[in-house]
Amino acid sequence: MSMVPTAEDMASWPPLNYENPETRRPLVLGIEIPLCVLVIAFTSMRFYSRTIIIRALGADDWFMLVAAITAVATSIATCISTDRTIQTGYHVWDLDLAILQNLVVTGQIGMATQLLFVIITGLAKVSVLRTYLRIFPSNTNTNFCYTLLAFTTAWAITSFCLYLFQCKPVQSYWLRYQYPNRECLGIAPIYYSTGCLNILSDFLIFLWPAKGIWKFRIPYKQRVTLIAMFTLGVVVCIAGICCLWYTSIYANSYDAHLKDEVTTREGVVSVPGFEWWWWNTEGGGV
Repeated sequence: MSMVPTAEDMASWPPLNYENPETRRPLVLGIEIPLCVLVIAFTSMRFYSRTIIIRALGADDWFMLVAAITAVATSIATCISTDRTIQTGYHVWDLDLAILQNLVVTGQIGMATQLLFVIITGLAKVSVLRTYLRIFPSNTNTNFCYTLLAFTTAWAITSFCLYLFQCKPVQSYWLRYQYPNRECLGIAPIYYSTGCLNILSDFLIFLWPAKGIWKFRIPYKQRVTLIAMFTLGVVVCIAGICCLWYTSIYANSYDAHLKDEVTTREGVVSVPGFEWWWWNTEGGGV
C-alpha cells in the first residue's frame, strides 16, 4: 500500500472542499471511454475478418475476446468508482468522512484491478503468441512462441499470487482498520519486479514479427504498412514504461492515483488479428 500521511502532512493540507473538490473523474472518463470504444471496434473488426472474410476462428480469437470483455468491464468499473459515492480520483483531504472511515470498497476495487490486470495481460499475450504460431510456421518462430507462452504463464501465476497474498491475512488489504497489525509486502518491489518483466516480454512479443515480415515478397508499401500494424504494440511498451514510472510516485505517496495501460493494451494487441481484413481491402495477399 502507499504510504500513510503523517501529522505534518495533514497539517499542510488545504481546507476541506466538499462542495466542488478537485477530481480526476473527467480525466478518467476522457481516457477510459475512448479506449473502450477502440477495444470494441478492434475486436469487432477482428471477428468480422475471421468469421466473414476468411471464416476461420481460432483459439487466439477467443483468448482475445475474453481479454477484451474483461478489459472493458474493468474500465467501466473504474469509471463508476470515480463517482461521489466511492471517490477514487479525489485528493485524500477532500474525501467524505464516511468514506475515509470505511475504505472497504476502495480496497476491494484496488485488489480486483490488480488481479484483473494480470488476467487481461496474460490472455492478450497468449492470444498474440498463438496468432504468431498461425501466421509464421517456421521452427524458429515456434520455439520463440512456446518459450514466451511458458514465460507469460509463469509471470501471470506468480504476479497473481503476489498481488492476492501481498497482505496477511488476504482480507486485511481492504479491512485495514480491522487488522491494525497486518503484515504486508512492500508494494514497490512487487510492482517493479512484475512490471519490468511485463515490459520485457512486451518488447519481445510485439517487435518479434518485424524481421520476418520484412522478408515477405510483397510490394514495399504493403510490407511497411504490415510491419507498422504488427509493431503497433510498441505503444503498449511505452504505456508500460510510463505506468512503471508512475508506480514510483504511487508507492511513495498517500495521494497518488495509479494508472494502468489495460485498455490501451487490449486495443493495440487486437490489430494483428485482422491482418487479413487489411489484405482484403488493399487487394494484396501473402
